[in-house]
Amino acid sequence: MLLPTLAGVVLAMAVQTAPPEDEPARVRAVGVPDAPPVLTVGAGEVVLEVTVSPEGNVQRIDRLRATAPFTDLVASAVEAWKFVPASIVKAGRAEPVESKVLVVAFFRPPAMYLGGTLGDPIRDVGRPSGEAPSVGSLQVPPYPPRSKGDGTVVLEVELSSGGGVNNVKVLRSAGGFDEPAIDAVKQWRFTPPRVAGPARIYSYVILGFREPVAGPTIDPRTPTRPPIP
Repeated sequence: MLLPTLAGVVLAMAVQTAPPEDEPARVRAVGVPDAPPVLTVGAGEVVLEVTVSPEGNVQRIDRLRATAPFTDLVASAVEAWKFVPASIVKAGRAEPVESKVLVVAFFRPPAMYLGGTLGDPIRDVGRPSGEAPSVGSLQVPPYPPRSKGDGTVVLEVELSSGGGVNNVKVLRSAGGFDEPAIDAVKQWRFTPPRVAGPARIYSYVILGFREPVAGPTIDPRTPTRPPIP
């Protein structure tokens, strides 16, 4: 009867004394952007590279892809996010460090018209640093047929070393909009960081759904923009 107990103690000690590993920054508190003005009828696509301080605060936001008026709304919300900072191991101890995190936001238009969407154009306005992943192909989620109104979902996306999506976690739920958001993001592709870092990589996605209005439509699964080079 004593041997199993001793074995359990030894195992517990081994777990407790496991060496620390480098860790990426991970968000611990999020908010969603304010709704765009009612007359905003186009799609919105925003890509931000966020610098997280060793204290876990948003220190800087670099805008890589922009669509007015969504860009300012997303940046204002992300400025208030709080993170568990990234850490690297030095002399056997984990020390918090500055790091960069990718945040991608996509807002469906309330209607998608033949020949394109109405509204401000989506523009690439910056280049990624290489210290965070960059976004590749995006799949637009369909508006759930049984849903009503608008909804915004915030997701944490765990990436593979090759840029594929390993896992998607809902951080801010919007009820019936969660499932189509997850399904769409699982098909997204990213480019991994060019700079070596922790083995695990996390990025964050904001998906906004706006209730459709009557009008001719195109296939909402059509990819939107090419990757940022």
